[in-house]
Amino acid sequence: MSKYVAVHHELAERGFAVVGVNCDREGDQRAIAARYRDDKQLPFRIVLDRGAISRAFRLSVYPHLVLVDAHGRIRWVHQGRAMDSTLRAAITAATSPDP
Repeated sequence: MSKYVAVHHELAERGFAVVGVNCDREGDQRAIAARYRDDKQLPFRIVLDRGAISRAFRLSVYPHLVLVDAHGRIRWVHQGRAMDSTLRAAITAATSPDP
């Protein structure tokens, strides 16, 4: 999570947002997400998914990274851990104006 915190801090002023999605199905999802956010000191928003987001993005592997540009277009999808250089290259491409 530290890489996502760093990206959030570095790029927030340029309008880039990191959003976490909690997909827990057991227990109090809101409390679980809040505890995780607080324990990890995450500065970004965490939304609760009751299944719609998981289905929409065909989520099967965690983490599941999706970069969406300012126009709502999906620009990059990655399942599993991404190397920092790979993530940053994808962010650069997703936040750059279209050619």
